Amino acid sequence: MLTGGEPAYAKEMPEVGLKIATFEAENISLELVEYTGDEASFAKQVMGEEVLFEHPGVEFAAAVGKPDSYAGELPVAFVQAKPNAQVTEEELISFCAERVAERAAKPVNIYLINQMPLTGVGKVFKPDLRRDAARRVFMELVEPLTENGTDVQVSVDTDPRHGIAVKLAIQSLGDGDEAAKSKLQDLFKPYAVHYEFVS
Repeated sequence: MLTGGEPAYAKEMPEVGLKIATFEAENISLELVEYTGDEASFAKQVMGEEVLFEHPGVEFAAAVGKPDSYAGELPVAFVQAKPNAQVTEEELISFCAERVAERAAKPVNIYLINQMPLTGVGKVFKPDLRRDAARRVFMELVEPLTENGTDVQVSVDTDPRHGIAVKLAIQSLGDGDEAAKSKLQDLFKPYAVHYEFVS
């Protein structure tokens, strides 16, 4: 049961008037969106989620926030296409852009996945999608290190206090582990996420 008090975590995007607060308890995840613009219309199109269901090739769609070094979080969407449907991420991005008026509600990325994670009652299990979105961001973030001979393994877990927790395992082939840690600390500094180094 969700009770009153502070959310498990909250993100603000003041430059576009968006605040996302996420409450979690057991298998329940509730995202509350506060927007300083037209709240009624925005609530119907939170991060383009409802609009995506209008596309004839979409079976399931769900929108979550991905970590961003400037805004804190940006909206992204995950889509499971209908059987035999031929859709692309670029096509869906354009589809949303044409139908979602509010800039803050437009997903900056849309990821096509084979199977949408669902709960036992058939609801989309968004904690899995938030972890996936964060993992994609941070795998891309550490890619320059891996190209230079440092093996960095990234895993993302749900954290009741911070929302997500990133675990980094390093095996350096060049500068040494301490130098690699220093580089990773610089890379992660702009992100409002909890991270830790593990063996």
